[in-house]
Amino acid sequence: MIKIGTRESKLALWQAEQVQAALLQQGHASELVLVKSEGDIDLVTPLYEMGVQGVFTRTLDAALLNKRIDIAVHSMKDVPTQLPQGIVQAAVLPRGFTEDVLVHKEAPSFFRMCNSP
Repeated sequence: MIKIGTRESKLALWQAEQVQAALLQQGHASELVLVKSEGDIDLVTPLYEMGVQGVFTRTLDAALLNKRIDIAVHSMKDVPTQLPQGIVQAAVLPRGFTEDVLVHKEAPSFFRMCNSP
């Protein structure tokens, strides 16, 4: 059984479930192991004061190195460019829809305001 470490955010859980489904499709059983990051626990300190780099990944990295989990799933936006010793980036999920959309309840007046000089 492969232990998949993930944060509890909706995005992280969705991503981990995608990995879990892909593993199952290949015949590998897995379970999700929820891990709280520093950024999830400390909701008072601004991220810039925490030392932004790794604030959402350090706890998962420690769980990997301590063999509490076998793999970790994160958003690439949270992964530091320099990975800790002993950790490798093994895979990246195919990229989904990448265009952003702005929805506003009063779109005509909102966009007139944005387009005015």
